[in-house]
Amino acid sequence: MKSARLPTPMPTGPAAFALRAKLSHRGKAREITVVPDLVFGLQLSKTERRNFMVEIDRGTMPVRRSDPEQTSFEGKVRVYLAAHAAKQHERQFGWKNFRVLTVTTDRQRMRTMQTALREIHVPRSTGPALFLFATFADLNATTPIAYEWLDGTGRTAALI
Repeated sequence: MKSARLPTPMPTGPAAFALRAKLSHRGKAREITVVPDLVFGLQLSKTERRNFMVEIDRGTMPVRRSDPEQTSFEGKVRVYLAAHAAKQHERQFGWKNFRVLTVTTDRQRMRTMQTALREIHVPRSTGPALFLFATFADLNATTPIAYEWLDGTGRTAALI
């Protein structure tokens, strides 16, 4: 089995890890881009690597909006799910996998995000399990590696 390799040359610049997806709403298709706040990978062995895109949520953007033209957490989620389903990460970065880590302000907001995520259905996507959640306070009490993250369905998951 081939190990995940980073493309040569590696993308650079503020939007190096941007993901794009065509989404339609009420019959109108448009291309939307999401740029993660942070990207990192963990090389666990010669053949196993886990890749992560991180969203830092400070609670300033609504989780949902009635107008899909305006930014929201739900809009970002749709792009991540569609890009993952289309295997854009394999073509663009040479990754076999990735997950989205979302760090947010409090547990209530985290639950609202998880609920919104469970209501989104993107064909051929991994769905809510693609996303892992934590609060700033919970991560301050431990390390991201030791922390038991919650996925979009509410189940615990570890980074390694």
